[in-house]
Formats: sequence, structure tokens, C-alpha cells
Amino acid sequence: VTNANQNPWDNIQIDFAEKLTLTDESTFTMKVYSPQSGYKVTLKLEDKATAGSVAKEFPSTTATTKTDEWEELTFEVSAADSGIYDKMVLFFDLENLNGNTYYFDDLKLNLDGGTGGGGGGACEPETTQSLTAADINLTFKDDPSASIIEDNATFEYVDNPGNSSVNNSCKVGKVTNANQNPWDNIQIDFADKLTLTDGSTFTMKVYSPQSGYKVTLKLEDKASAGAIAKEFPSTTATTKTDEWEELTFNLSAADSGIYDKIVFFFDLENLNGNTYYFDDLKLNLDGGTGGGGGGSGGSGGGTGGGCSGDAVNATAFPVNFESCESFISTFNDAGSLTTSLDDNPAKTGINTSDYVLKVVKAAGTNRWAGFQNPFPSNFDATKTFKFKIYSTVANVVMRFEINSEPQDSGSGNPGPQFATIAAANTWTEVEIVFTGIPSNNTGVNQLVIKPDNPDGTDGELTSAEGIYYFDDIRLE
Repeated sequence: VTNANQNPWDNIQIDFAEKLTLTDESTFTMKVYSPQSGYKVTLKLEDKATAGSVAKEFPSTTATTKTDEWEELTFEVSAADSGIYDKMVLFFDLENLNGNTYYFDDLKLNLDGGTGGGGGGACEPETTQSLTAADINLTFKDDPSASIIEDNATFEYVDNPGNSSVNNSCKVGKVTNANQNPWDNIQIDFADKLTLTDGSTFTMKVYSPQSGYKVTLKLEDKASAGAIAKEFPSTTATTKTDEWEELTFNLSAADSGIYDKIVFFFDLENLNGNTYYFDDLKLNLDGGTGGGGGGSGGSGGGTGGGCSGDAVNATAFPVNFESCESFISTFNDAGSLTTSLDDNPAKTGINTSDYVLKVVKAAGTNRWAGFQNPFPSNFDATKTFKFKIYSTVANVVMRFEINSEPQDSGSGNPGPQFATIAAANTWTEVEIVFTGIPSNNTGVNQLVIKPDNPDGTDGELTSAEGIYYFDDIRLE
């Protein structure tokens, strides 16, 4: 918002279709970023029908304290103001004539007196949950206590102990070991066998009083009373204390159709009476990184760009990301890598299309982490791959691979190819030709891309976040 320096009351306004319903303890919260501190923001509520003669001003409870930095302000309202107003006027530094520019975000009405917070403050209620074997997605939208079996560990359905950008769900599961055995656990039975594929994963968010341990999921066959079982430890140990993080458990098609029970061990083999919280246990059949409901994104392509539904695997070249076809399968161990359909960040030069694929690779992520797409039919590996790539980082190396999904054990694949994106924040055309295709190759149908993965860096982690955009992936 930029004031015109015409009047002390320069403002912007928002009309609503209905009257505002307010309660005692209600608040508005809003984040602001501005070139000065020491002023208050004022929200004026008005009745449109009276042209503002019925109105009331609500200044922020505190003045701003930061310069060129985000902070959150609160505006207190009450039930006495309910059902009267259907218009909001926003004044930045009311009564002081100026031409300043102000930024604001996350204007929110909190009927319960919450503190708002937008992207990470107040909790976000979940909208979906599944405890069916084919689509496990335990988000704690509803209390699952009736489905939880306690084996020297107690389960409780509780409020999130630490809302954060990783997990701002309202409700989570709480597990307290009884300090009876190193294998204190909780269990969930399913009506059907779990169907798994190569590349399948479970992902789960955990919050606990210590770090350095692994969570173990044990899959069992109920009919055999656990005699047929297999343990799946998390791929990495926890690294955080009293903070949410997401763990991954790798599965495969060889484990499909066998198990109908999950046993949860927190810090298996170490006797303790610790309390652990968990959330967003999700079965990802495409090898994605989960993300659950109210927490961080993960993979899966999402909804966005020109797609009005859920993203799906691309089926053929060219892939232009103007619809819901996308690259939704991602892989990593440490850190995170996500893909999503998004708006073109710079509709200029060689790429003026509306929508593209956005890839975010977090700091601390495996250099070998990437994304991929298995096409339904083999493609001609001798042709030239062409990509339009936009990187927020200069001189980043992209690694490209092709293989088969599923992989024929007797078929060899060509080696990787690399391309350096020299310029940042501009679209670059990249061409890749795979050479040295083995004579025993029986065909390929999957394209793999690993951003920021120069040759010889597989054992490293990224030092900073990288954001990359891809478009118009062709095979010519």
C-alpha cells in the first residue's frame, strides 16, 4: 500500500457481502512491513448502507517497533460490534500526512481470541484423514484412539505442543512409553493388506524431548500373531529436540500384500519413559515425501498454476505444465525437495507461458535429491532432450538421468549428463543428449532431474535453499 500524500487519512478499503460476526475476545491480526516504526495501524469498521456514518475505529494494540522487517499487530474487537459492519478501512499511520509504502499480509479474524499467525502461527484444522490400508493418512483430524492398541505405551489425542512451519496442525498423537521394556509400543490394525510399490514410503512427523534416535515401523501379519513381520527404521535419526521434523521409511513392492498391522517403536531397544508426539503418518505410493495436512509441503505436485485439481504424472512429451500433468515423484533422505505447479516467475524472453513447474530444494538436503517422472511408454533415448530452466542461483549444475520404472534387472542405463545454468533469474534453454547407451538396454521410460548435483557431490548436503523452475520439456 502506497499512500498518496494527499490526506492524513489516505487509505484502502474492503467491502464484504455480509455483516461481520464477532465475539468477546475476538481479534484481528495482521502482519506489516514498513520503512518506519513507532506508528499504529488502524482498522475502521463501517456500515456500507450508512455511507460510513455508523463506524468505529480499532487501532492496533501496540505501535510498530521494526523498520523494514515483518511484525504482527493485533486489533481487539468484541461481541458488541457484531452484526453491524460490512466494510473495513485500513489506515497506515493515520493522521500523519505521508507518501510511505507499507506491506501487509495475513489479515485474519480470530473469533476465539487467537493470535493469527498466518503461515505458521495459529493451528490449521485438518480436512482429511484415512485409516484404510490403501490410503493411510493419519492426520488426527478425528480422534483415532479406538483404533490404537497400547502395548506398554499410552496414546493420547492432544493439542499440537509446538506449532511451526513444519507442522501447524491443531491435533496430534501423544505416545508415552511405560519404561517397562525397550520395545514399548503402540499398534494399528487394518482391515486389508497394505499394497506397496517400489519407491513407496511412509512419512511421519515427530516431536520429542531428545534427538539422535530412530523411529521404527514394524509391519506384521495379524493372522500369524507377528511371526510374519518386518521392521522399517526411519532412514535418518532425529536431529531436533522439542521441534517438529519429518522422517521417511522406505518400502518396496516385495512387501506388498503381506501385512495388515503397524507397530510404532520410538527409540527401539532403549528403555525409557519418554513422551513422543507424532502426526501426518502417510503412505506415499509414488515415493513422495508426504507433508501431510497442515504441515510443510513435501512432494506430490500439489494444486496450482493452471491446474484446478490434483497434479498427476505426465503421460507424454512435450510437458508444458499448463494443465495438471506434472512431475510429482521426489526422492531425498536428509532435508526436503518439493515440486508444485506454479505461475511463470518471469514471462519474458524465451518463455512467455503462463504456468511452469516449481522445484524447491531446501538447505541441508542431499545433493543427489531430485524429482522424476515415469512415462507409461518407453521413449527414444537417442533423441535430444530440451528444457527451459529458470534458477534463482547462478552457476548451478543440473544432473539428468534416464532409466526404467520398474527397472529390468538385465537392462543397463546410460550414464548421467550435466548442464550448468550460468545466469540467475532468467530463462535458459538446455539441451541434453545421452550417450553410451549400453547394448543390453531394453528401453527407458523415466526421466530423472537432480538440481544442484555436480558430478562427485552425492555425499554432500546443500548449503542453501535453491528454487528452480522448469518448463517445455521436450524430446526431439
